[in-house]
Amino acid sequence: MVFERQLDDTHPKTEAKIEVAVRLIQNYDFHKIAKGFKKLEIKAKERFEKGHMCIVADLRGELVHVMWIAFNEAYAGELERKLLISPGAAYMYDGYTVSEYRGLGIAPKVMAEAFVHLYRKGIRNVYACIRYNNFPSIRYVQKEGFRKIGAIIFTAIFRFRVCRFKGETKEDYNKLKKMLSL
Repeated sequence: MVFERQLDDTHPKTEAKIEVAVRLIQNYDFHKIAKGFKKLEIKAKERFEKGHMCIVADLRGELVHVMWIAFNEAYAGELERKLLISPGAAYMYDGYTVSEYRGLGIAPKVMAEAFVHLYRKGIRNVYACIRYNNFPSIRYVQKEGFRKIGAIIFTAIFRFRVCRFKGETKEDYNKLKKMLSL
């Protein structure tokens, strides 16, 4: 399912139940990503080089949450294709909280900081794709003000692949079609 949130100059104030520092990833953090988020170090460097942004929650030097944000285009592995991200928009993906720190309000705090940062960069729309059966993530983005704009139905049979879009409205359908035109 695809969700959209429009950003404005009002941003949610969110506090986590534990004190974490929310910041953009730095080059010196890549070894921390490898330690806390298995098999992500190589992907992290590639994403960073492509201009993707990563916001992290740091607890006393340990990364306990990561969230990636792409601009212009991103590769959606589950769809086996690139997403075209329109100017003034961003695509949030691969948000993950280390299991022992879930339920402490870290992800909402990171997302609130991300909204402020993105708004200052001129971003006005944020998109997220979530599997239809990932109920915790769906509830989370809806609580954060995202609206479902549609679904992407992906079918793969051997080498044959088909993507179909279902928008909540005609305008939403056109957004999806444009996003997946690459």
